[in-house]
Amino acid sequence: MEDPDYEVATDGSKSEKDFFQVLAENEAQLSSLIAVITENYVKYKNATLEEQSLLTEKQILIQKTTLRDRTILTLTFVGAIVIIFVIIAYLTIEGRFDGTTLAFFLGTSVGSLLTILGKVFSPKG
Repeated sequence: MEDPDYEVATDGSKSEKDFFQVLAENEAQLSSLIAVITENYVKYKNATLEEQSLLTEKQILIQKTTLRDRTILTLTFVGAIVIIFVIIAYLTIEGRFDGTTLAFFLGTSVGSLLTILGKVFSPKG
């Protein structure tokens, strides 16, 4: 019984069939194999691309939320410092505080505001 992958050479020994002849005989099976591999690769790449897209969208949403939170925090601090300054200015006008107290609170408020804004908007937080 002779193996179909081998043919008898002219000198009587067996040699492998020509590589291209084997490929030609199995062309349909190789084409279907290549089609399946290509289809699976395309599905894999599409799934990977979708995951990366979702991850990017989540990161953008987090950055927007962080920016919104920073803006709200900044407005809250600025509002609180302005309210404190207005109250101290009013009490100074009414004569309950001295002018030096107003200057002290003004300097403290501006310093605190600059420090807070620097921490909120600096890249290293």
